Amino acid sequence: MEEVRLAPRSPEALANVIGPERLERLVTRDAAAMRSALRGHSVININSTPAGGGVAEMLQVLLPLTRGADIDARWLVIEGDPAFFAITKRIHHHLHGQPGDGKVLGGAEATHYENVMRRNTDELSAFVTDGDIVILHDPQTAGMARFLSDVGIPVVWRCHVGIDGSNEWTQDAWEFLRGYLEPYVDAYVFTRSQYSPDWVSKDRLHVIRPSIDPLSPKNHDMSAEDARAILSHVGIVDGPPAGPVPFLRADGTPGRVERFADIIQTGPPPRWMRLLSSR
Repeated sequence: MEEVRLAPRSPEALANVIGPERLERLVTRDAAAMRSALRGHSVININSTPAGGGVAEMLQVLLPLTRGADIDARWLVIEGDPAFFAITKRIHHHLHGQPGDGKVLGGAEATHYENVMRRNTDELSAFVTDGDIVILHDPQTAGMARFLSDVGIPVVWRCHVGIDGSNEWTQDAWEFLRGYLEPYVDAYVFTRSQYSPDWVSKDRLHVIRPSIDPLSPKNHDMSAEDARAILSHVGIVDGPPAGPVPFLRADGTPGRVERFADIIQTGPPPRWMRLLSSR
């Protein structure tokens, strides 16, 4: 198990997005209430990868802002072998109602899953102390809930996947996960209430809808001139070479679009005006 260390970032970075009044409430009321409730303890997030996934991207944004509000938010990443991640990938597919590799989740999968969870919980005791709150993300970490509950740590399980309905594959996944979650989790968080199984009681069910990072360069407004320069530079549309295109990173430092697209094509790139006329 490893800890991902992130530097604090002031919530003032959100000022142009949420406005001065909401920023004031966030800093003086909401953050202060959270600090008072925690009484110096930590909120610890646990997931399965430090980069490359949606949860990792979310935590890379939210945790620095949370720490910038003087709330001790931390991030731990579990370790697993290829067989473990094959099992959790199967769970992931099944929660989406898809067969994945077409296999069910049985006793052999449960044994291996629990062995990996046990190795990680053995290390977890070095990071968590009485009074902390732990947020477990997705099926990869569900098996840690029992250990945390046994030592008196409040547990939140946040599931970022699901479908509105139910079929044989979702039932297989929830039957597998239920024993690791239901007796031990204090609160569940889903992106839609319809994603939760029927055994999650309404008083423990919470919904946090999907959102974007307004500070990320990929979510900034872009002028037509910048769009054309970038597409021309990477080779997607025809145009005069513009050279590397500047932009601002999420942390405010300057960057440049320097890479080129590797494109298989049977002719020259489309002209910019033709691309606009096809919209």
